[in-house]
Amino acid sequence: MSAAGTPYTRLPVAVPQETVEATPLASPDDLVKTYLLHVTSELLAIQASTTSFGASSTDRYSPSLQVLHARLQDGHHSPFPGLENRSGNAFTRKGKAHRVAVPSPMVRPLGDFEDMYYAILATVKETHDSIILRLNNGFVDPNALLFPSSQHTIHFFQEWLAHQWTILNEPSLVRALDIAVREALVDGHLCQGLRSQVDSGQITHEQAETARAHLYQSDVFADMPGLSWVGNEHSAMINGRLNEKYRVVFQAEKQAHEKKIRMAKKRERIQKTAKIGPKACGRRGSGEYRRQQQQVMAEQAQQAADMLPTSMGKQSPRSEAEQAKQAHDIARQTPQVDHSDISLFQEEVEAWRLYTQQLMSSRRETQLRYHEDELRRKTPPAATEQALQALPDSLRSGAVSCTPQRQSHARTVTQPHAAHVQQDTSDAGHAGPERTFPGASPREKRKQRVTEYQAWLRESASDHARTRMMGQRRQTQAQASDVSDVSLQAFNGAEAPMDMDGDGGF
Repeated sequence: MSAAGTPYTRLPVAVPQETVEATPLASPDDLVKTYLLHVTSELLAIQASTTSFGASSTDRYSPSLQVLHARLQDGHHSPFPGLENRSGNAFTRKGKAHRVAVPSPMVRPLGDFEDMYYAILATVKETHDSIILRLNNGFVDPNALLFPSSQHTIHFFQEWLAHQWTILNEPSLVRALDIAVREALVDGHLCQGLRSQVDSGQITHEQAETARAHLYQSDVFADMPGLSWVGNEHSAMINGRLNEKYRVVFQAEKQAHEKKIRMAKKRERIQKTAKIGPKACGRRGSGEYRRQQQQVMAEQAQQAADMLPTSMGKQSPRSEAEQAKQAHDIARQTPQVDHSDISLFQEEVEAWRLYTQQLMSSRRETQLRYHEDELRRKTPPAATEQALQALPDSLRSGAVSCTPQRQSHARTVTQPHAAHVQQDTSDAGHAGPERTFPGASPREKRKQRVTEYQAWLRESASDHARTRMMGQRRQTQAQASDVSDVSLQAFNGAEAPMDMDGDGGF
């Protein structure tokens, strides 16, 4: 209720089209521009200060008052004059999406303020309807401040909105906007068609000027569609018309903005790929990149080889000055560490490497000897078989009695090797000597571990050499025994001459 006790009423109807067209004089364009910019700034400031009467839209692709004001400040064009999309409009909405005029609103034609005028009408109407609804139902106090830092009450703000509605529907102001919209339609739609005909040679410049002057005659200009009369419509209907008008424009701008973002990400990815390589970006590297990486790895391996001590058999081909400079650079870039621990660690790694090589070579040689002995035991030499066939029946029993001796001898020869194989197999799961040093510091434990590894390697090498020597000696003895047996049997059967041709005859 108002102070007099009467309920608050809604805004009056908008000025009709007949009244506007009958108005003889129109307000100056600069005065209308200044007023529209001033009202827009006041409404946006109130929306930014309080959300009691609706929050300001944050969607940049929605034709709200804030967005249209920003587009006018940035120099964007309107899709087309009026709110009705005409099929004969040469300025397509999608083509207007990327056109930008002079940024300053005061130097632009008044026809560019048309859409902002519609948005002002919708905002004033919507805010006033919300206020009187709360005041009439007692939801708010008329004497309450509009927002904490404001100096005006809600009742004053309601009266201010009603006053602005009256000014916005002033016939002279609306008449100026209507004329500006008609001029924009003539200049933008019809005059562009004349310019295209002049460019194509269909008409001359004189004919185009005559036709343009005819368009501005009173009878022709009055038939042009002008300002849309939406003042008596609901605020939601006005916003819906603006949404339909800017739908294609915002769609084109959104696609262009998304494309720009994708291109920026693509450039950033390309720069990142060129800086750290395609493998770090999750892509398969090219041939050039792989060659560069191989070259870098080779240089790193060479640097690592140059830093190894000479006791490990690595000689640096570089000069002493380069090695000193490289060592100084590495020491300056890396934290200080205990180099004695590094040397112990290198000795430990080297000991493990020698132990692994020794164990693998020992296993290979043992398996090879074992297979040779098995083959020799299962398959006697051809000379022995021929000698056995050449013996007479009287000596065949003696020769047969020698066979178990050779077999037992072969078994005695192969048994140590089998035991050696069994010993190596048992060593397969052995990871070296026991390395438990209770009560010792980590540094002492590492020293003792290296010492034991070296001693264990020396002992393993001596055992391996001793076993190999014994195996060779036994193999030689077995071969000599086989030859002596064959020679003895051949000598005892000398009365039966042997066939030297090898055909088995007597």
